[in-house]
Amino acid sequence: MDMKKHQVKTFGLVEEIFNSITHGVGFVAAIVGIVFLFIRAVNTGYTSAIDLTALIIYSVCLIIFLLNSTLFHAFIFTRAAWVFQHFDHIGIFLIILATYTPFCWVFIKNPIAIWLWVINLLLAICGIVYDFIFIGRHRWISVLIYLAMGWLIVLLFPIIRNSVPSIALWLLFWGGIAYSAGTFFYMNMKIWWNHVWWHLFVLLGTALMYFSIYLTM
Repeated sequence: MDMKKHQVKTFGLVEEIFNSITHGVGFVAAIVGIVFLFIRAVNTGYTSAIDLTALIIYSVCLIIFLLNSTLFHAFIFTRAAWVFQHFDHIGIFLIILATYTPFCWVFIKNPIAIWLWVINLLLAICGIVYDFIFIGRHRWISVLIYLAMGWLIVLLFPIIRNSVPSIALWLLFWGGIAYSAGTFFYMNMKIWWNHVWWHLFVLLGTALMYFSIYLTM
């Protein structure tokens, strides 16, 4: 192996280690956060069947999302990478849909919110099927679906601003900005450690949206 190939391999290995660490840390933080989320729900009276179901969907998808990403990057140089890559991409669609769930099912008392959730569900299904068939190709199509799912919430702005505290609304907005900014790094392979930057922006967006849900209860 010549020096250039050795440097590329080493560079890739170190980057993947950091990719695993970023979402691995996020996975651990998510477990802790979920515990506090349910404690908050109990203390504030969000304990109906629909409340708890929405929170369970959000929590399970959050765990799946971060765990799959961690495992994919941890095993990226093994034969298992192909399988984990599919689950990693599925996790992105799931976490977007799951983040909508508490807002559309619980916080926003309007039937329009349910219809918006259904539209997001259909987009998530389309995205998952597309990525399963064409994974790794035409990444921009997947990104467009991510962004469309994420920013559909603006259609509910006249309603949601009266349904959640202003601080929670701002956290939701900046969470969307963080995710959207992250796609710039995700799509630009020439940027140094672009995927690590993508992970960091995803973690920021995820954290902001978590606290938006937490503070709305």
